[in-house]
This record gives sequence, C-alpha cells and structure tokens, in this order.
Amino acid sequence: MNRLSGAEIREAFLAFFADRGHFRENSASLLPQNDPTLLFTAAGMVPFKNVFTGIEKRDYTRATTAQRCLRAGGKHNDLENVGFTKRHQTFFEMLGNFSFGDYFKEDAIKWAWELSTKVLGLPKDRIYVSVHTTDNEASEIWEKKVGVAKDRIYHFDKDNFWSAGDVGPCGPCSELFFDRGEAFNTGDPELDRMGGDGDRYLEFYNLVFMQYERDENGDLNPLPKPSVDTGMGLERITSIIQEVDSNYETDLFTPIIYAIKSSSPVLKDNITADEVGQPEKLFIDLSPEQKIAAQVVADHLRAVSYLIADGLLPSNEGAGYVLRRILRRAVRFGKNIGFNEPFMHKIVPIITQQLGDFHLVLRKREAHVQKVLKAEEEKFFQTLEKGLAILNEELALLRKGNTLDGNTAFLLYDSFGFPLDLTEIIAREHGIEVDNVGFNKAMAKQKSQSKAKESKNKSEYDEIYRKLSTELSKTKFTGYDSYSDLRGSGKVLAILQNGSESDSISASSESVTAQLVFDSSVLYAESGGQVGDTGLLTMSGKDMAVVRNVKKPFANLSVVHVSVSPGATITKGDSVDQRVNSISRKQIANNHTATHLLHWALREVLGDHVKQAGSLVKDDVLRFDFTHMQAMTPEEVATVEELVNEKINDAYPVEATVMKKDDAIAAGAIALFGEKYGDEVRVLTIGKFSVELCGGTHVKNTSQIRMMVITEETGIAAGTRRITARTGADAFSFLRQKARITDGLRAQIKAGNDGEIIERVLKIQQNSRDLEKKINHMEERSTGLLARQIANTPAQIGNFNFISHQMEGDAKSARSLADKVRRHLPSGIIVIGAQQDGKAFILVSVSKDISKQVPASKLVQAVAPKIEGRGGGKPEMAQAGGTNVSGIKGALKQIKEEVGLRLGLC
Repeated sequence: MNRLSGAEIREAFLAFFADRGHFRENSASLLPQNDPTLLFTAAGMVPFKNVFTGIEKRDYTRATTAQRCLRAGGKHNDLENVGFTKRHQTFFEMLGNFSFGDYFKEDAIKWAWELSTKVLGLPKDRIYVSVHTTDNEASEIWEKKVGVAKDRIYHFDKDNFWSAGDVGPCGPCSELFFDRGEAFNTGDPELDRMGGDGDRYLEFYNLVFMQYERDENGDLNPLPKPSVDTGMGLERITSIIQEVDSNYETDLFTPIIYAIKSSSPVLKDNITADEVGQPEKLFIDLSPEQKIAAQVVADHLRAVSYLIADGLLPSNEGAGYVLRRILRRAVRFGKNIGFNEPFMHKIVPIITQQLGDFHLVLRKREAHVQKVLKAEEEKFFQTLEKGLAILNEELALLRKGNTLDGNTAFLLYDSFGFPLDLTEIIAREHGIEVDNVGFNKAMAKQKSQSKAKESKNKSEYDEIYRKLSTELSKTKFTGYDSYSDLRGSGKVLAILQNGSESDSISASSESVTAQLVFDSSVLYAESGGQVGDTGLLTMSGKDMAVVRNVKKPFANLSVVHVSVSPGATITKGDSVDQRVNSISRKQIANNHTATHLLHWALREVLGDHVKQAGSLVKDDVLRFDFTHMQAMTPEEVATVEELVNEKINDAYPVEATVMKKDDAIAAGAIALFGEKYGDEVRVLTIGKFSVELCGGTHVKNTSQIRMMVITEETGIAAGTRRITARTGADAFSFLRQKARITDGLRAQIKAGNDGEIIERVLKIQQNSRDLEKKINHMEERSTGLLARQIANTPAQIGNFNFISHQMEGDAKSARSLADKVRRHLPSGIIVIGAQQDGKAFILVSVSKDISKQVPASKLVQAVAPKIEGRGGGKPEMAQAGGTNVSGIKGALKQIKEEVGLRLGLC
C-alpha cells in the first residue's frame, strides 16, 4: 500500500471527488447552527441536513467535505471509551461525498471502489463489502459493474439500514471493510467474522442511499430524488494505510503524544528523538495505564481546542458542560502521568501544526484557545486536590466490589467540579462502583428545589398567555419606521386583569392595572435585550391608559401592561390609538445601535473570538456581555471607545432588511449562538462593517447617537466580561459628573492639577499599607501570646491533649491561631470556633499521630449542621463555614463528645 500521511489521504479524497464535479465545501463548525436537536456536529451530513430534507437549496447538487466531528454527548457519545480502545475518539474527521438528488447507487459504488483501490492503494483482495438484505440493486452493482466476487458481498439487516429518526429520510447502506489478516483474530468466531466487532475486518467507508421517506405509520415511501450520504473516518483509514495497530499510532496523533511525553515530568526522561516517526517506539516504554492516559489527553486536546476555537466556552450546562467534562477528564488523566499544574494549553500549538493548515479556525484563534484552556485548568487544579482527598478518603473505607454512595459523588460534582464519569473512572481503578441511582436522586433533589423556587416566581398569567398564544394571530409590530415620533393604532383582542380574561376594564376614581393584547402595535415588546416601550393609549383624543411596559411571554404574543386612567373604559374590540414615549425610545435606539458598534469594536481590538453573551438596552444605560478570558486593559477599553466614537462621528447609515436566514448567514451576518431564528430574519447593517441579525429598534444614522462613553468593564463569569456604557446626553452628563468628582478629589488631596492626582493617591495608599503592616505585626504578637496561653492549659481526653477556643475573627484568623497553638502543642486536637459579620467558622487541627483515629474532616462534617453550613478537608486539617453563629458553642461541645466516641471513651 502507498504509505500516505493523514493530510495526504484527506487531500486525495477531496481532490478525487472535486475532479468528479463535487463542490469542495469547507468544514462546518462543531456547533450546529440553528439546530436545537443536536449538541454537536457528529457526522459529515449534519451541515447538509436541511439540504437532504429539501428545506434548503444550494448552488450545487454534489459536494465533498472533510468535516470535523465530535461524539461526546447525547445519542452519539464515545467519551467513556476514549483512550481504552484503539479506535474510539471524541474528535475526528469524517471524509464524505454527497449527492442531493444527483447521482445515486451506481456512481457512488464505482467511485468508492476506484478511490479505495486506485487512489488509496488498498489491495482489492483484502476488501469486502456489505449491503442490506433487501438491496439487490447494490449487490448487483458490486458484483456485475465493479467485479467484486459474490463470496465477498455480505448481506446484513439492521447494520445496513440508516435513518435519521423514527420518521424522515432513510435508506439502505453499503459498507466497505478491510481484512487486516489472521494476526488480528481473537479466537472468538463471533468477533472475528466479517462484519463482527473484532479488529480483523475494519469498516472504513459507508455509503448511505437515502431513497425512502418513513411516515408516522412506519411505511417506506420512495423519495422523488434519492440522495447519497457517505462517510470515511480519516483516522481509521489512515491507520489502515499506515499499517499501524490503532488510530493513536498514526501520524495524526504521534506528534501530539510525543509532545505530551516530552512535557510529562514522569515520561520525558525515557523519550528519544526518533519516536515520532516510529510509533512502535513511542509506546514501548509506557505502562498500560500511562498509554491510556497519553491517548486520552491527546484525543481530548484535539476536541477541546476545536470546540473553543469554534466559539464554545466551558460552562455548567449544555454543550459548555460537555466541553468542561472533556477538559477535566484530560486534566485528571494528565495527573496520572505527572502533570500537577496546567499543561494542556502549552501543547495547543502542536494541534495547530497538525490540523491548522486545513481547519484554519484554530490557527486563527490559537491564542484565545490557550487562554481559555489555561484559565479552566487553573480553576480545576484548585479544587482537584481537595476533591481527590475526599474521594480517596471515602474509597479507603470501602473494599473492592463495594459501592461509593451517590451523595458523596454528588458532593464531588457540586462542590469540587468532578463530572460523574470522572468519579466513576477513579472509583473503578479501586475496584469500586458508584451509586448512580443515589447520585441522580441527589441531582433531582437539587433541581426540584430550584424549580420550587422558580415556580414561586411564576406569573399567575402563565397559563392564560399560553392559551392566547395558540388562539390569537401574531401581533404585528409597526414601530420600526420612525426614529422619534411614533404613533399607531390597534384593535384590542384580549384584556387581562387579576389573572383572568375580561371583556372590558374600567377605572373609576383611581387608575387600574391591566394587560392588553392588540392585533397590531407600535409599542416594542421586551426582547433581544431591549426593554419594552412606555407610552400612552388614547381614544378620540381622550387619555385611556398609561403604558408601563410591554412584554413578550411567547414569540407571537405581545402583552401591553397599562394603568387605565380614572374614568376610562376599554372594551375588547376597541380601536385604540397608541403613542410611544419618544424621548425614551430615542435613547433606547441610540443605545441599541451603540451595542452593535461596541460588538464590532471589541472584535477589532480583542479578536473575532469575541461573541455577544447577553445585553441590556434601556433608555439610560446599555450593558453588553461578551466572551473574553481576561480583563481588558485600560488601553484596550480606551481604544474600543475611540473606535465606536469614530464610527458615530463618521455618520454611517443604519439599514434594516428582511431576508431568508440562510442568505443572511451566508452574507456574513452575525447570529447569536443558541438563539432561535425563524426562516426570515431582520438584518441590521451599519455601513459595510457591521452586519447582525436583530429585531430591535435603531437609529437611522450613527451620528444620531452623538457619543458613547464606557463607564465600566468587569467580569461576570469565567470567560465572560461585561461593558456598561452611556450614549448621547447621558454620556455628556456622566462626563460632567466625573469632572466634578475629579475637581473635588484634586482639591481634597491638594493636587496642583489633574496630572498630580494619581501621584498623590499612590503616596496615600503607600502610607496606608505601611500603617496596615504595623497593625498586622501588633496583631501577630497578640495572637502569639494568646496561642502560648491556650497551649499551656489543654484539656485531656484519655491520653490526648484537647484544646477548644472561641474567638472573634474569620477563617483566616482561626487558622493562624491554630497554627501558632500547634507550635506549642505538637500532639493533640485543636478546635477553633470563630465568628465575624454574621458568619460562623469551625476549624479543626489534628496532629498526624492520631489523625487516622480522629480525622479532622469527619469531625467538621459531623458538626457543620450546628452552624447551618458544610465542611470538609483532610484528616489533619479541616474547616466548616455557616451562617448560624449561635451554634458555635454547641458545635465545639459536640466535637469534644465526637472525639471521646472515636477514642472509645464515651
């Protein structure tokens, strides 16, 4: 066989089909766009899903791709097997050729054979094929048109029929297998047979013939234009061509594993320079556990690098949590080969060298990927040791074959960030299972408590909203056309008051609150971060109600919240004139357009990894949340502000158009990740530099904003920053107030001019630090004297010293006192109770000689409920924190009793 590299195989595949009229499409993101049914792109056909079903039309009817894929969540989940088998991966590349109602079985089969035998050089006598038991057409093509011997054509049922779901497109498939020879037999006939799950016959190319539509009754109806969907895993075909035992021994992985070995404190001493080109040497000096760890880290590094490059950030839900699970799984396996501090981010450049010339997004965002990885690694390493200490302590109490309780597994998940599968892996290494049922119960209990809190906040109108959203047509919004003077009218379709519907609403001497639904409205309903309008409702020139807010509980339902004016009556069916508060709307429009300018400027200054993560657009302030791993520097903030104001002063037109969503995305419009859009979307364009999907209200020209000033830049979550800003007259007011404060500060510290203010403040701060050091020194001396005094009068429990002391202070001061007492009392138990600002702390220090008999962690766990808190730690040092300071005295007393019980003295 030709010994081609992985990159050469990829190029050979794509070039082969490009020469046969296939459009060479770029790989799509690992994050499916506008498809809530999928967490990740798990197959090559996912980006073409709407093309196959006829919803989307493209300029071509045949295509070829090398699609990056991920299988680590939902229906397609290979995560638990990765590293332990030769071929399972989370991240992989799927080579594919596709026909959308163009060619069908004969061409697909002939080209598959030509590519496999002539281009990739696989020996014909080592290739077997399979077809569906009912697909005589495919069987005949293989035998009579291609020339495959009949005894090499196998007919299978379930394994050779593909469907996307219970209903929809489906059809038989034909698979190509490569016979690796008798050396790969296991001795089990079921595994070693052609089509079995053993390693001898490897399936390397799957041809799916989508020729039916399955209806709700399960009947198969022929499609008018049958299609072809194929897939060839790059890593697997590379292992076959390079004649290596596993995917991890191909040149797609060996440079990454070499880099891992070179960086590992445990593995680097035995490494040789020629290991990259000779995979048999790369693994020969590794124990089975080390080999698994290296393979897990290599695979997971590829996965997390491209997930982050494609715009995902670690989080505690959805796709972001899967990313976090993969990353933390890699960190733990990295620890098995000596990594005790962040390391993954350092190896990312090797991933870029391997894949970045084809999947360009990583080369473009490498620095961002490294920052995200480093921050997440640092975060997990901080809790990993504590979590492992608790887990190892619990496992030490169990015997092989026992089960770790679900509550402990949930504690590790909830407090220390241990995904359940990570706890299971560690437990399994000790021959112990995890109580999944108990874990799920603890998880369900927490969720039910959260839902109970949420249900208390639910509106009494929720069911009515749901009913109206199905009964009424969508409210037509007519408020886009004017910038300042907005008037309109609408027919009242529903009136709501006190949790029920009414035919009319009246107010006598005092105003009455109500909610109205119109067939059309000039009033904007709160959505997309923009607040709802305020305004006035009139009939025949008479004031009828003041508009307090407009909400959108469902996508097609706009609800106007009003205070009905005294003496007014509004009846269902009335035609009501609507007038928007133009001053408020004008400033909201300024702020909303400014968020688009801000988004553009942030991407210009920080990089295109920046994505909107939320916003709030009010009349007096705008708030913009975005993805970025670190605080912006003052220089970056100033540059962003300057860029926005340049665009404002340059008076760019702001234009909105309605178009098909796919056309908008193809034209470069930015869509919010996770947001659901209809088939038609509103696209807002500023000049030619900012194009975003947006349904909000905006200025007609950027000059109407006048100016923008950033008032704050801060972090709100890991990897998410927030900018607060003001525009127009509010921006001028903010600057005037800031100038007044500066003038007052200058006078207060007697600075000659603004330039001296910082110098004077720094001097004052230094004096303050010097004074604080003196105070701390005096407190240290005082604590030392107290520690000596306490240590001289220990109580006795049996033959052991026992000290219990209550003090004013926080956990840090309690630990300091305990450490000083320990210097004077080498053996014994020290318990410190502390309180400060309504918070309670319990700290227990147990000398090493008795920590097995009386673990500090068990003592604080036993008494933590007394202070209405939780606790944990190690056998020699543990602490608990809570909110009940009155419980400290009882907790100290209970610890003394617990010690007696554990020593058998009570």
